Amino acid sequence: MDPLSAAITRFGILLLIAPAFAMLLRAAGLPGRAPAASITGGILAGVLVGPLVFGSVRPDLFESIHVGAADARAELAELDRAHQRDLIALRTTGVSPEAIEEHQRAHAMEREPLREAVQLALARHREPSRLIAAGLVGFSFFLASALARRRRPRALDLREVQPAIGAGLLVALITMLATGVLVAWLLKLDRATSLLIGAATAAGSAFTHLPMRWIGVEGRRIAANAINVFAFVACMMVLILATDAAASAAILLPVGGVFFGGLLRGRVRSTRLRRRAARGAVLWLCAAPLTAYLMSEIDPRLISNSWRTLTFVFLAVSLAGSGHYLGANLALKLFGTPRQHAQATMIWLESHALGVSLTQAMLLVVLVASDALDTDSPAATAVIVGLLLGAAATEMSIALLRRLLRAPNRL
Repeated sequence: MDPLSAAITRFGILLLIAPAFAMLLRAAGLPGRAPAASITGGILAGVLVGPLVFGSVRPDLFESIHVGAADARAELAELDRAHQRDLIALRTTGVSPEAIEEHQRAHAMEREPLREAVQLALARHREPSRLIAAGLVGFSFFLASALARRRRPRALDLREVQPAIGAGLLVALITMLATGVLVAWLLKLDRATSLLIGAATAAGSAFTHLPMRWIGVEGRRIAANAINVFAFVACMMVLILATDAAASAAILLPVGGVFFGGLLRGRVRSTRLRRRAARGAVLWLCAAPLTAYLMSEIDPRLISNSWRTLTFVFLAVSLAGSGHYLGANLALKLFGTPRQHAQATMIWLESHALGVSLTQAMLLVVLVASDALDTDSPAATAVIVGLLLGAAATEMSIALLRRLLRAPNRL
C-alpha cells in the first residue's frame, strides 16, 4: 500500500473507532465528562488498532498500513538470511577465522545501503500520517482561536493581570524543568529532546477561550485566562526554537492554526451553536483520533522491559498537574492580590480545567509528527503512555477536586 493510501486508511479507521469509544465512555458517565472521555476513548482505541491488538491479530495488514517498506525490509531480511547460511557453510568447511571475519566485513558493507534504504522507505511511509496528524492539531487550534467567545473575563481587575502573567511564566518554567529533568534522568534522553517534552507538558492551554467543559467563576476571571495564555505562548516559542528546520512543518501547522484563527476571530461571528459545533469537532474529531494515533504508534509492552520506564510512567501519572499547581500557587501567593491569595488553589484548578490536558496530548502529537520522539524506543513509549494516562487521570479528577475545595466553605 502506498504511503498516502495507508495514511488515509489509517486515519479513516481512527476517525471511526476513536470517537465511538469516546462517546460510549461519555454515555457511560465517565468522570470528567467529554474531555476525559475523548482522551480515555482515544487511548483504548489506539491500543486496539495498534501493535498490541491489531498487530498481533493481523500482522500482515497492520504492517501494510502502519509500517510500510515491505519490499525493502524483505530484501534486507533475505540478505541477512543468506549471510547466516554462508557463515554456517564456512564454519562447516573449517575455513580460517580471518576468512570468516573478511566475509562479515563484506556483508556489513553490502548491508549498509539496504539498511539506509529501509530507513528512508519507513520515513516516507510515515510522513503522510504525521502531516495529517499535525494538520488536525492545527485545525483544532484554529477552531479554538477563531470561534473563541469574545467577552471580557468576569470581574476584570488589572491588579490581577501582572501576578497572573508571572504565574503563567512560572508554570511554564517549573513544569518544563521538572519534566525535562525527570525525562533526562530516568529515560536517558538527550537535553534537546527532554526540553521539547517539558515544553509540550508545560504549555498551558490552547483552548482557554473555547473551554471544553463547564468552568467555574475563577476560570472566567483574568487570572486563569492569563496563566494559560502566557504559559502557552512561552512553551510554543521554546518548541519553535528548539526544533530543527527539518521538523518545522509539524510545528508550524499548529502555530499557523492559532495565528490564522486569531486573524479570523473578529470576522467570524462566534454564536453558541458554532461554539458547540467547534467543541464537538475538537473533542470527537481531533482529540480522540489524535490520542488514538499516539497510542497506535507505540507498543506499550516496551515499557515493561526496564524499571526506568515503569518508574517514569508511575511518576508521570502520580505527579500530573503538580508543576502547574506549584507555579500558579507560588506566583499568586507571593505577588497576587488578597483575593488571589485566598483562591490560589481554585484558580489553579479552574485554569487547568480550561484545556491543559488536551493541549498536552495534542503537543505530544506534534513531537511525534516532527520526529522528536522515536516511537519505536522504550523511552518514547514511556513518555507517551505516562503523559496520556496522566492527562486522562487529571481530567477525571477535576470534578472531585472542585467538590473537595468547596467543602470547607459549606461548614
